[in-house]
Amino acid sequence: MTTTRTTKAAAFGRALAAEPALVHLDAMVTAFEKLAPSKRSGTPMCYACLWDAILKPLTAPLLGWERGDPLVQATDEPRPVYVNFAELLTAAPPARATTATEEWLRSSEAWDAVTGVWLRRLEAVDPAKGHGIGR
Repeated sequence: MTTTRTTKAAAFGRALAAEPALVHLDAMVTAFEKLAPSKRSGTPMCYACLWDAILKPLTAPLLGWERGDPLVQATDEPRPVYVNFAELLTAAPPARATTATEEWLRSSEAWDAVTGVWLRRLEAVDPAKGHGIGR
């Protein structure tokens, strides 16, 4: 058990050391922990909502399978309802990882190492009563 916990902690630290933007997101999780409404006023906080609406969209371009994908810019024009396969086939592929650390940051192992820690911390300040469920 200790080895697994140590390995997870090492992977978390490795990811934050390799991608500085993750340090800022970790600080955001700490702020959520300190400012959790459930700690101050008894009002429930839904950790899953914080994850889905704020942290996950900010984390996805930095870690895991979406890391390295070219950014797609939205247009002001309506998007076609059909799929243009020629356009999909000519789309730029993700940039190749050039180091072992970059390759690891693009893995599900790195994603799980960081997001697992964050989700456990957020869940700890949501006393299983998010959205008022379970009162």
